Amino acid sequence: MTSRRRLLSATLAAFAAPLLAAPWRRVHAQGKPAEPAPGSGLFAVEFRTGANWNHELPAHEQAGFGEHSANLRRLRDRGNLVVGARYGDTGLVVISADSEAQARAWIEADASVQNGVFAYALHPLRVFYPGCLEAPTRAA
Repeated sequence: MTSRRRLLSATLAAFAAPLLAAPWRRVHAQGKPAEPAPGSGLFAVEFRTGANWNHELPAHEQAGFGEHSANLRRLRDRGNLVVGARYGDTGLVVISADSEAQARAWIEADASVQNGVFAYALHPLRVFYPGCLEAPTRAA
């Protein structure tokens, strides 16, 4: 191995060590990292339009959408919503919970899920690369 390659390997190892010691980190709305609660697991939740989605209305006018947003805000404010995003017609949130049953209960309490506007799929998330996510800055 060349000296340059050894230096690169050592540098990468030095930067990777903290990431491997903490396999994932949550970031609060203020952008400050926070460690997960002990025993917490991560769960990916995909939201898709449900049987009662009204195709004549935009998302924010759907029945229970305000309550849906409030539920996600509560999870975020408590530090349980790790990240949220949309792709295509799908919403994706990653939540931290003590169990799959707890995560499922939080999602099933959502008014938009209860009234069939949204359907969801919940999957345990096993992080193999923590990466780094940053939300783009929004124009004021």
